[in-house]
Amino acid sequence: MIIHNVSSLEGYLRVMSSITTEYSGSLYVYRGQSDESWPVQCSALRRIQRESSSISLKHYHIMLLAKAKMRKPQWLTSNETTDLSLLIELQHYGAATMLIDFTYDSLLALYFASADTSSNHGSVFCFELLKARHLSKIEEEYAIDQLFDLCDKSISLVNPHYSNDRIVKQSSVMLLETTGTISDGHLSHKIIIDNQYKKNVLKELKTILYVDDISVYPDFVGYAKANSVICALDGFTELNKYSDPEIKNKEDYLKRLLAIAPYSYVFWIEMGALKLNNDDEDAATTCFFNAVHLSPNDCEIPLNIYDICAKHESYKLALLFNDRAFETGTIKIQHLYRIAENYLNGLRYNSAIKVCKKIILTDSNDISNNLLGRALMGSWQETENPDDIRYAVKCFKASIEDNPDNSDYWFNLGKCYDESGDYHKALPFYLHAYEQEAKPEYIYNIGVMYNLLGKYEKADVFLRMRYKIGQDDFLTTYYLGVNNCYLGRYKKSEYYLIKSRRMEPDDFDVIDALWIFRSN
Repeated sequence: MIIHNVSSLEGYLRVMSSITTEYSGSLYVYRGQSDESWPVQCSALRRIQRESSSISLKHYHIMLLAKAKMRKPQWLTSNETTDLSLLIELQHYGAATMLIDFTYDSLLALYFASADTSSNHGSVFCFELLKARHLSKIEEEYAIDQLFDLCDKSISLVNPHYSNDRIVKQSSVMLLETTGTISDGHLSHKIIIDNQYKKNVLKELKTILYVDDISVYPDFVGYAKANSVICALDGFTELNKYSDPEIKNKEDYLKRLLAIAPYSYVFWIEMGALKLNNDDEDAATTCFFNAVHLSPNDCEIPLNIYDICAKHESYKLALLFNDRAFETGTIKIQHLYRIAENYLNGLRYNSAIKVCKKIILTDSNDISNNLLGRALMGSWQETENPDDIRYAVKCFKASIEDNPDNSDYWFNLGKCYDESGDYHKALPFYLHAYEQEAKPEYIYNIGVMYNLLGKYEKADVFLRMRYKIGQDDFLTTYYLGVNNCYLGRYKKSEYYLIKSRRMEPDDFDVIDALWIFRSN
């Protein structure tokens, strides 16, 4: 194991750059520990040793899982059907297990190494993935005692299901070692972070790269932790981010980082986001493609770029990287869901249909069927192909069969019939959705259905209900004008039609309705 000493973020990046360039054929995962004297050891072993217990790790885990299953069976979801998946969830929520947390992100490891600013130096350990045993899908389903026998005298790599934002944000990966300790001989590099510089490293991680408690723990726990009594008033008082006089802004800083570590896709993405924020889309595109080319088989990178571009309303560029994500070789099912949703948001319905059909081949459920149904409805709105709407109806019915408590599925089924002009069939499904959840969209559509079916009193009830929720909604205001006209309430009708004309002065339907109203 090679030892490195660093005292700044810049020094750490230099070391990481030298490791990745000198050992370019190797891929690493990283673990940050706040005390460099600690061994790389699982929490279960530390728990047993603290109790001075003679219990074996194998017996401990058999009992841990058996008690979890017996005590709280409602904990178990469809993602926790195996001993290993349940063990991963227990580890995530703080139980002591034989799994040892690592990350694919070296900056996160640096954050964990620096997080405790007490008197001890921190450390980041690099483990070469080629030294790990990769469990097959069949092996992942083994019972815990079989896993111990299988993994004896080897280190196994465990990729957790991306079941929550924290696992995703932390780029989590776990190593399984049946003795509970990964020896120095199995670790390639150790980077020691001098204790007196930990606070500066944390500050640089936060102000330059946005790595802090909130980004690492993207939930309420993270927000609370970031605002505890020991935390500085970042965001409440202005901080001088760039103490070096040669670095006047973030762009200068990123240029320096890229000069040090040109192989870091994180910095290229940051630079691309900065260029996009400055309305330089061409420069942003170049930066983003540099990031993608550095790790061409990583689907997460183009998907993260999509999110950045969509946030800046650069939708054409966003969809370009969504296409790139779909073309990557190591695409996972959770990525396909994101890609399909992105295509739907970008109104690329045929592309969304293609992705959804691929999802359904391996993961047919209420969510995937609903996605496909939405894509088919969008395609029908563009082409009016009757096959699209018939297939969409089947998809939403399948979603309802799998999960009848989801109001959106009932609403979407009603919308299929609504769009095809079958208002009598649409209304019951809209009403069922409304009974489950009184969303404004449901209320509005029910009001319109009653209006189109000539039931103006009932339409009036729902349209006024929707109007009370938000009086700036143009369509609700317009339909109230039309509906009141049918009810013979002409003053009210004129009031709503004039108000809707002020909202949308060039809308033909409003102009036409006012002309008919005044001519009569």
